Amino acid sequence: MLCAHGTRNVGEPACAGCRKGSLEKAKQLAQGRFSCFPDSKLAVAVRGDIFYGELAGAMLERTPARLDAIAARGTGAAQRPGTGLSDGQFMIAYSQCLLAAEPGKTAAFLRAPRGTPAERAAVVAYGETLSDCMPTDISYSMNIPDLRAHLAFAAYRSLLVEGGKTDA
Repeated sequence: MLCAHGTRNVGEPACAGCRKGSLEKAKQLAQGRFSCFPDSKLAVAVRGDIFYGELAGAMLERTPARLDAIAARGTGAAQRPGTGLSDGQFMIAYSQCLLAAEPGKTAAFLRAPRGTPAERAAVVAYGETLSDCMPTDISYSMNIPDLRAHLAFAAYRSLLVEGGKTDA
């Protein structure tokens, strides 16, 4: 469940998952153990991959040096993912390919304000890499918010792995 900052949860001083710096409360939010709307039938469903991607994106935005570290990486050749991937596997592989091939463009994309012409231009800036990272058996209609979430997760995860943390 997701909630707006400042909403109240029964027995909580403020919506638990919205409190800055509370890892345990964020885990509770991610696991959906409580509702920020205790007296209503309103529920907010969020795909896990998008939730984790948005959370990773928030962590990257919170510390600009993380995106600077991504941008400073050298570009590489696009390693086209294999065929026969599920939708979830495809988005993970596609995002990892874009990140590895164009880290500077990935950082620029993640810095672009959401839903703006700058964000769209940042996607277009990947150029042929968008095709080069596409598995040959997949037809993908570009979904920028979905791509952003997956790229943010891939970027954040890669920083953790570089730092020796593999339990993200």
